[in-house]
Amino acid sequence: MYDDWSKTGPNANWCKRTQEFISHAFSSANAHIEGVPCPCSICGNFKRQNEYNLSHHLVKNGFVPNYFIWTYHGENAPPPANEGYDDSDHLVDMLQDINDANQNTEVTSEAEIFFKLLEASEQPVHKDTKESTLSAVTRLMSFKSQFNVSATGYDTLLRLICDLLPEDSNIPKNFNESKKMLASLGMPYEKIDACYNGCMLFRKEHKDKITCDKCGEPKYHERNHSDSNKHLKPIARKVLRYLPIIPRIKRLFISEEIAKHMGSHKETCWKKPGVMMHPSDGEAWKAFDQLFPDFANEPRNIRFGLCTDGFTPFSFNAASYSC
Repeated sequence: MYDDWSKTGPNANWCKRTQEFISHAFSSANAHIEGVPCPCSICGNFKRQNEYNLSHHLVKNGFVPNYFIWTYHGENAPPPANEGYDDSDHLVDMLQDINDANQNTEVTSEAEIFFKLLEASEQPVHKDTKESTLSAVTRLMSFKSQFNVSATGYDTLLRLICDLLPEDSNIPKNFNESKKMLASLGMPYEKIDACYNGCMLFRKEHKDKITCDKCGEPKYHERNHSDSNKHLKPIARKVLRYLPIIPRIKRLFISEEIAKHMGSHKETCWKKPGVMMHPSDGEAWKAFDQLFPDFANEPRNIRFGLCTDGFTPFSFNAASYSC
């Protein structure tokens, strides 16, 4: 069907098959009211068009390349050939990349932690399974984050799993043990006490202050001063969790495959004149390159975009947001 279109004009077979597609795309009542995503090579399924404009676009521009399964127009993609969970394979690949990067270097404390992690990736949960302890914990933590399970709910789930497994199984007993295991991956975060109203952070020279400089709100929750409470550590009313960016960038460049993608903005093979295929085609990116040519000439340099949406990456509560 897609090979029968050319700039000089489509043939009869293309017209017949395209009419079948249009009839399918506009088969629902809402499609005639709201329009449907236009799959022409210019709109690329990003713009909605009515039936007349969509037909005109397809005749003039042809279909977007490789649009063989009409997922934007009600057709379901077939399931993958292997429906099994294969994250463990990717985990082993990542650890192997880190292992290769640490070859011919001194055995530092960071390397020792990594080798313990590598050992956990090879240790099965119990003798009757091939699932490793590290892979199991990674999947459980991913489940917790994906479905916004609280720390208490995670502990309850782990207790149930431990009751079902043999007594000699190698799996953490609670959320804290799971966190300690994955901390070896080198993705740390820092807790910083914050003003309850968001006025300031209690860090650096403000670390020891107990009230906000701007609004006067107390830093900690109030407690009665009974003998049973006087030795307890004070609890901050609001805590910011800062995710250091440098360790995460190092992990990206350790993977050979991801490192190639990190510099893909310098490649020109996929660029198309007049079409924004990548943020590097945008005016802001090009203006930045003109202002800082030395930075732009190094493909491994990284540009960051700022997102202002609140989120809770560790999902200590059931809510997936933080305001």
